[in-house]
Amino acid sequence: MPLQIGKDIAGIAKQSGKGSIAANPAFAFGLTGGGLSVAISQDADPITSAYLSPSGAYRDKVENGASLQTRAWQKAIGLLLLGALGADSVTGSGPYTHTLTLGSSLPYLTIFEKKGDNAIMAVRDCKIDELEISWDENKPLEVSIKAAGGVFSFPASFTPTNDESDTTNYYVPVGGTFKYDVDSATPVVAAVKAGKITIKRGAEAQYFSGAVEAGDVFEGGCAVEVSLTVLPDDTTLWRNVVTGAVGGTSIQTTPLYGSFEVTFTKGADSLKLAGSATAFLCDLPEADPAGGAAESELAGVAYRGAGATPITATLINTIASY
Repeated sequence: MPLQIGKDIAGIAKQSGKGSIAANPAFAFGLTGGGLSVAISQDADPITSAYLSPSGAYRDKVENGASLQTRAWQKAIGLLLLGALGADSVTGSGPYTHTLTLGSSLPYLTIFEKKGDNAIMAVRDCKIDELEISWDENKPLEVSIKAAGGVFSFPASFTPTNDESDTTNYYVPVGGTFKYDVDSATPVVAAVKAGKITIKRGAEAQYFSGAVEAGDVFEGGCAVEVSLTVLPDDTTLWRNVVTGAVGGTSIQTTPLYGSFEVTFTKGADSLKLAGSATAFLCDLPEADPAGGAAESELAGVAYRGAGATPITATLINTIASY
């Protein structure tokens, strides 16, 4: 019987430190695609001999990591955001409020996958390279995670502390609040059809002589990209971005900074993503003989501004600590 790929379950846990694989996932969840990745660099040895054929091959390195597509799970999303940003300040006593911001370093993670034949696999010493959260109208939020990792193994058990697989405990846009402004740090409620927020960390595995698997993973800087599909009432939005003022008459020579805030709710839990110094750009809507409502793609980069973080994620749930 072929291997059943519709039963795969992913898991993730924060490690106590580099080299210390987590025994079990802290969080487990289903996938919409992807999984662990093991990419072997193997080549024929390019050396002459008495024969016109190489005698064998060698392995230079093995790139271990993960590329996962999943949902914005009410509990697990906190660890994913911590893995991409690095700092979590917790208040409250149940529900707990997690304020996740840019920290000085990223935690090492163990990423698990349990396959359809119950084989358990894991990569330790992972760091998140890219975390993307997107939505389209009222479909469930999509979360994409790319991670670079160290050593691959087959753990003995897969017993998650929090198992959100086989549930609908994830965020959807229904009941949410969507705000933006292109020229102030105070966003206002507006018509938003879709959006995408991407946190890029430039995580890269480092290979040392003596081992084909990575000896460590280092992250780079933090870049946050924001894209909102909006329905403007008129051309004022575009004019403001281009000229720097609602009634501007000439191109402004310096960037305009605005803000965004999107909030998703599920019962007593909520997830808010916000940035107060975002440089947006947008195109003038094109003419269309079919008519209809104009759409604009408001795209920009979130900066720190006068603060310490380009983006703040506020998560309220029942998890005391990540």
